[in-house]
Amino acid sequence: MMVSNKIRIAGIVTVVVLGVIAAWAFLPATGSFPIPPRKLPSPNAYDLYKQSRPPQKVSKQVEDALDRNKASIDQMRAYLTANSSGIALGERGSHMPYSYGGARSFMDSDKSYYSQMRQLSWMQVWQSRVKTADGDAEAASRAALTSMRMGGQIPHGTGIEGALTGSMMEARGRRCEWPLVDKLTTSQARASALDLTAIDAQEVSPSDTLREEKWMGLSSFKTGPVFLRSRITLAHFSNHMDDLIDYANQPYNVRPKVAPVAKDKWSALFEPLSVDTCLFIRMNNYAQNALLATSLALRAYYADHKAYPVTLQALTPAYLPQVPHDPFAPASELKYRLDGKSYKLYSIGPDGVDDGGKPIINHISDGYLKKKMRDTSYVMPASHGDVVAGINL
Repeated sequence: MMVSNKIRIAGIVTVVVLGVIAAWAFLPATGSFPIPPRKLPSPNAYDLYKQSRPPQKVSKQVEDALDRNKASIDQMRAYLTANSSGIALGERGSHMPYSYGGARSFMDSDKSYYSQMRQLSWMQVWQSRVKTADGDAEAASRAALTSMRMGGQIPHGTGIEGALTGSMMEARGRRCEWPLVDKLTTSQARASALDLTAIDAQEVSPSDTLREEKWMGLSSFKTGPVFLRSRITLAHFSNHMDDLIDYANQPYNVRPKVAPVAKDKWSALFEPLSVDTCLFIRMNNYAQNALLATSLALRAYYADHKAYPVTLQALTPAYLPQVPHDPFAPASELKYRLDGKSYKLYSIGPDGVDDGGKPIINHISDGYLKKKMRDTSYVMPASHGDVVAGINL
C-alpha cells in the first residue's frame, strides 16, 4: 500500500514538474528577450523624407516614359521642373543624420516609405542625366552622389528590405557618376572621391542589418498570436538569428557557401529571405563604391601630375584617406597596375580568385535571362573573373 502511495505521489510530482516546465516554455514570454530601443538622431532625415509630398502630375506621356526608363532629356527636365522641391529635399536630407524611425516589426513594415525613397532617388538620377546633357559635370556629379548618399542612409535602423533598397539607390547613382569621372576637374574629382569615401565609411555592415532583422522578428513574435510568444519559439528564433549574424561576420570567401538554415518551422516562417543574396549585394556594393572612389582619386592625381601613379599608396592622403580594401578579399587592398598610359583597377570578385584584371563576362545560355540582362558584364554571385573598374558596373 505504501509503495502504491509513493508511486502515486511520484507520478503527481512528475506531472506538476512537467506542467511547470511546459508552462515556462510555451506560455507567452512577456519580459524575456528584451529589444534595445533605437537611438534616433535629432534632427533626423527620416522625418524630413516622410514629409516629402507626392510627385506633381505631369503629362501621361512623360510619366509612361519615366516608368519605362525610356524618357528623353526634355521629358526628364519637364518632370524635374514640376518637382524641384523633391530635388532640394533629397539633397538637404542626404547631409543630415539618419536612422529609420518607423515601426520595428514585420507586421507594420512601411512599404510606402521605401517607395517614396526610391522616387526621391530617381529624381536625383534624372537630375544628373539632365545636367550631364547640359555639360555641367559638377552638378551632375552632385546629384549622382546625393542618390548614393541617400542610399547609404536607408539601411540605418532597419533590416534586409532597407539594405536592399539602399544598395539599389547607390547603384543608380554610380551608373550616373562613372561617365563623369574624366569630365571632372582636379578639385571636383578629389571632392567627389572624398565624398564617396565618407559615404562608404557610414555604410551599415551586413551583421548589423541582420541584428536589426532579429529585433524586428522578436518584436513581431511578441505582438503576434499567443502561440508565437512562447519562450521556446523566441529562443529558437533568437538563436537562429545569432547564427546568421555570426555567419555574416565571417569574410566573404571564407564563410560556408550557404547560410545556416532554421531548425524549427516558426523560425523558418520569420527567417530573412535570401540572406546569401543580400550579403552578396552588400559586398558588391562596397566593392563598387571602392572602385569608383579610387577611380575619381586617380582622375584627380592624373590631372595634377599628367600621369597615373605607380601604386595606389601615392593617392594617400591628398586624394584618399587610405587605399580601399577589397570587400571580396578583406585582407587585401584593391588590385592596381599601370597598363600603358592608362591603368587596371579591380576587385577579385565573388569567386575569390585573382584573374589578373580579367573582367567578368557571364555566359548565359537561358534565352529569357539573356534577353532580360542589360549586359553580360553584370556581377552575379556565381560570376567568374574580376570586378574591373569602369567595366563591371
